Amino acid sequence: MMQRIACVCFLLVALLLPVEVLAHSYPTVSSPSSEEIITTEMKSIQIQFNTKIEPISTIEVHNEAGDSFPVEQIKVDHDTLTATLQEPLYTDHYTITWKIVGLDGHLVEGEIPFEVQYDPPAPIIEPEEETSPETDGSTEEEHELTNTAEENKEIEAETIAASEGSLFSYLLYGLFGILGLAILYTLWKKRSSL
Repeated sequence: MMQRIACVCFLLVALLLPVEVLAHSYPTVSSPSSEEIITTEMKSIQIQFNTKIEPISTIEVHNEAGDSFPVEQIKVDHDTLTATLQEPLYTDHYTITWKIVGLDGHLVEGEIPFEVQYDPPAPIIEPEEETSPETDGSTEEEHELTNTAEENKEIEAETIAASEGSLFSYLLYGLFGILGLAILYTLWKKRSSL
């Protein structure tokens, strides 16, 4: 009878563990895709993974010469990593280097090479605007810096919330595992004493 209870407990623990926890995350779709040739202005990157990813993920973009192109905003939404570049990319060969922490808690990284064949349009010279007395005197750049700081606070709050959820899951799985092992140990001891 005890063996049946132990088997049932073991099966419950095994079934409660999601399969995703046991496998590393990997990209399933990306824009741009590997070796893709982009012929329009490019200012954003999107990579979708096979599992949920943590908000502490990063993306970097470099050209063949090793020059880095700053990423303005990185956003994680469940299994999708999205980045907005500060400036559009123009004709050159580039490599996206991504690093994520997957659902299983492991750091996974990779690269996506691609090419852009698009030259910037000729600049349009506009007349200088005068500031009106109705404005608060701050520049557009100052407003962008304020918005970026607020977005960083939101990302930090999301990261903390996601980490707490993941920690709870791991603790729950650990508790079930320990319970299952305790039952198996008890059965083994009883069987050994017979």
